[in-house]
Amino acid sequence: MSRQTFEFGSYRLNAAQKLLLRDGAAVPLTPKAVEVLVLLVERAGQVVSKEEIFRRVWPGTAVVEGNLTQTIFMLRKALGENGAEAAHIETIPKVGYRFATLVQAPGRPDEIRSHAIWPPAPKPGWFHSPLFRLGLVIAVALLTLGAGFGLWRHSALHKPVPTHRIQSIAVLPLANLSSDPGQEYLAEGMTDELITMLTELRSLQVTSRTSIMRYRDSRQPLPQIAQELGVQAVVEGAVTRSGDRIRVTAELIEAATDRHLWAASYERPFSDVLAIQAEIAREIARQIQVQLSPPEEARLRARQPLDPEAQQEYLLGLYYWNRRNPADLQEALRHFQKAVAVDPGYAEAFAGLADCYLVLPIYNSVASREPMRRAKAAAQEALRVDPSLAEAHASLAYVLEYEWDFAGAEREFRRAIALKPSYATAHQWYAEFLRFMNRPDEALAQSRTAMRLDPLSPGISAEAGLAYYYRGEYAEATRRLRQAIELDPNFAPSYGNLGWVLEQTGDYDAALRAFQQARERGLDKSPWILAGIGYAYSRSGDPAKARQYLARLQSLARHSDEASTQVALLLVALGDKKEALRWYQRAYQQHDWWLLPVAVDPKLAPLREEQGFQKLLAGIGLPG
Repeated sequence: MSRQTFEFGSYRLNAAQKLLLRDGAAVPLTPKAVEVLVLLVERAGQVVSKEEIFRRVWPGTAVVEGNLTQTIFMLRKALGENGAEAAHIETIPKVGYRFATLVQAPGRPDEIRSHAIWPPAPKPGWFHSPLFRLGLVIAVALLTLGAGFGLWRHSALHKPVPTHRIQSIAVLPLANLSSDPGQEYLAEGMTDELITMLTELRSLQVTSRTSIMRYRDSRQPLPQIAQELGVQAVVEGAVTRSGDRIRVTAELIEAATDRHLWAASYERPFSDVLAIQAEIAREIARQIQVQLSPPEEARLRARQPLDPEAQQEYLLGLYYWNRRNPADLQEALRHFQKAVAVDPGYAEAFAGLADCYLVLPIYNSVASREPMRRAKAAAQEALRVDPSLAEAHASLAYVLEYEWDFAGAEREFRRAIALKPSYATAHQWYAEFLRFMNRPDEALAQSRTAMRLDPLSPGISAEAGLAYYYRGEYAEATRRLRQAIELDPNFAPSYGNLGWVLEQTGDYDAALRAFQQARERGLDKSPWILAGIGYAYSRSGDPAKARQYLARLQSLARHSDEASTQVALLLVALGDKKEALRWYQRAYQQHDWWLLPVAVDPKLAPLREEQGFQKLLAGIGLPG
């Protein structure tokens, strides 16, 4: 039978009323936090598994482990613990928690001993015997020695420093503990921002957002998550917003031991969001013994309060940008535009605007020229406000690559990576650039770095497959692309890339199946997919079907600047080199983005010796 009242130290817990008192004063706790505390106190001295806590406190509800971690954190704060020492609540790695303080139940002395972590009292008849007194003296001496040893051991075990230098870390998705589910964007956006700030610490490897978001609703043990991400430590936390106030909690955990190294809670005005995250980043750096350089320290301390409206619009922009679909991309653009309208000095919002324009041609099937122009303007404005913003340097590099300013593009890619070595997207885009420059070994090295920083990203995995494709290593390219498909079976470009690779192995039936799967996942009208299908039919001995796709591409080319290169590619497969070169010249006049791979694309080997093709490469500035 569950008891109603418990006492430990200066605390009194009334289970029926869900009320915790300290020296007679109520301690503010959520009802669920009190339920967890009651369960632990009822079982004082015993280990209570996480599974049992979920079953008892959140029955029939899908709850992420981060909610329990946050609840334990709040309880420790309420009980006067500092986060580095667990005086009342102990964490039992990989299992659960234990309440480690002597508990009494007023008026129920018969039940105290069974729940107290303390030796049972001796029987009354022994009190006056000499043997008992001698034993008592010895016991006191042993207890004194044991207490001293225990204090030393506890201090050693709970000292808030890792057992070794931590060089890699992942920020797990922050939990939204607000009563409003509509605040999910806030928790997600703040997760992104904390990752961004930590990536500014150049000596620290930080896992990118794409990979960590897969663990939003995970109940996997933290050591397992860390192993899958290849990191030594993880950060967990939660966000609660009430009106113009925000509460952020964060906890640093060493993955190998599941040991909590540090925890803190911040409650401030919403306008202080960036300052809070900068403070968390600085404290994490201190805890894991990362030495901040003067520029890194200055950058983290320079975070000033933002206009709350601009901050909210920016976080909403991040939320929709990360959805990566045509409708949400338009929403992201709208919110980033509002953010910079409210605060024209918001560099990160300009960088977000630039990235939206960069991918607009991919997701919304529009011509590249105008979006690229706007992307360049937004990236340059971001760098005017903040010249050290790595994301803006990478975005500008992408635009310069499109403009065929290859020296400028490489300079900006290198600058972005120097500023933020953990920025996976910069490595991914730089790898693509190096492939086009016919520097396959360097490209593969950058792809591997991007994979290490964002191991569960389907986009980066698909790009890594292309790194092997352009090296002529088709078996490895096929393996990598199938891994990318396993990561996200709905990511259409992986299927298209796989189709390209399979064509080079001569498996045209499998290539056609891959292209069809890409079409079913949203790339039905994409010129490069239609060209791939026509190419497979042509090479497999069905030129009639190939010409049907050629006609479709020629029709698309009348309304799009992105189809001329695909018409030319299919004409090469059909053996019409002269007409192919004419279409490539048209693509040159249109500044078609798809001209960038032509110097290294194995499908264009029949054109390599053609004088017109060499002139085309020279005009673009690509290696001949």
